[in-house]
Amino acid sequence: MAKKNSYSSGMLTGVLLIIVGLVWVLINYDILDISIWNLWPLSIIFLGILILIKEKSFNNPVALIMILMGLAFLFANLEIIDDWDWYDAISLWPVALIITGISIVFKRVREPEQE
Repeated sequence: MAKKNSYSSGMLTGVLLIIVGLVWVLINYDILDISIWNLWPLSIIFLGILILIKEKSFNNPVALIMILMGLAFLFANLEIIDDWDWYDAISLWPVALIITGISIVFKRVREPEQE
């Protein structure tokens, strides 16, 4: 089983490197008109995806929060979301606590204590 997980993680890493390299070349030749520094949230998204792959489950609230926050920052940096500033992102961080708490409660309900 570990070999399959290693294979999928390696495959994801390879695909990510190809995509990053292509985007960087397109930016260097002015085909894409964005700053590479606007893409930093992709690292947060990538880490969240790696956590989900490692655990083989989509029930990890930390990974899901990382992906959602990474997407929010990415959309803000690329100006896909209008009227977004950093204060909006900072004021929303307690939502991560709420999501984590809900996840823990539902996990406990689904998996009652074994005696």
